Amino acid sequence: MVSPPSQSQRLGRYTLLRRLASGGMGEIYLAEAQGAANFTKQVAIKRILPHLARNPDFVTRFIDEANVMVQLHHGNIVPVLELGDQDGELYLVMEYLPGRDLKAVIHALRRKDTVMSPELAFWLTAEICAGLDYAHRKVDGNDRALDIVHRDVSPSNIVLGSAGAVKLVDFGIARAEGRLQNSISGTLQGKFVYMSPEQAEGRNISSKSDIFSTGLVLYELLSTIRPFEGESETETLRLVRTLDIQPVSSHRPSIAPEIDAIVGKALERDPENRYESAADMGRAIRHYLAITESRVGADALATFLGELFPE
Repeated sequence: MVSPPSQSQRLGRYTLLRRLASGGMGEIYLAEAQGAANFTKQVAIKRILPHLARNPDFVTRFIDEANVMVQLHHGNIVPVLELGDQDGELYLVMEYLPGRDLKAVIHALRRKDTVMSPELAFWLTAEICAGLDYAHRKVDGNDRALDIVHRDVSPSNIVLGSAGAVKLVDFGIARAEGRLQNSISGTLQGKFVYMSPEQAEGRNISSKSDIFSTGLVLYELLSTIRPFEGESETETLRLVRTLDIQPVSSHRPSIAPEIDAIVGKALERDPENRYESAADMGRAIRHYLAITESRVGADALATFLGELFPE
């Protein structure tokens, strides 16, 4: 549900048009920049929630997110254009991608009691894997690994453009070398229902934690079911740690054994038994699509979104 700002507001050279989303530590607005000869460009602006804007810890996290994302230039990651400052208020300027996030898509599927085709769910997940693999392998100007782990791969952080683009957003709690603020050991950050077992237990995590979370997103796309959804956060954490996940085919019998196997490998308890990298998971998915002669792609996603959201 979008809403206009309480009053016409400007941040630097940008005019805020309406709020697109709010949650966590920030809110996102659709904004517009004006240039010469009536040139206009729409962007998305993320700002810290007003009641957190004076909290040094949240400001530091915000700067960390900017420092991570400004280095990421990939077709499956929403780019940050600049970090602005107006009268001490920091804001992130990002590419605006008209469309819906994956959370809205899954809600619509549940509401209409329908599912996404396995082929489209697979292709979409392979796009997510491509963005993650790029972030995981990213190095700085001195060829030193940035060691980025997203830590919050979830439907609300995956944006689907109306033309069929798939992009990751929100590296606000990402782990990376060079951050101003490091997480306190044992402190849980992220959405519990999409956590890997090692993340839920407060242990050191690697890029394979993101692979597990991606597996959970794929599982939900295929079945509209969240394996770890409990009646409370405590119950959810218990489900994550016990890791009793039924094959996707137990909820959707038409799912092929090969699909169960691919999802199951991403959701192995031991990180060593998961895919070696997000790229490996993406290759397994694209291999399946190739041998089944699937031709899904951005055009199929665009058509699907148009049918799911005719408005």
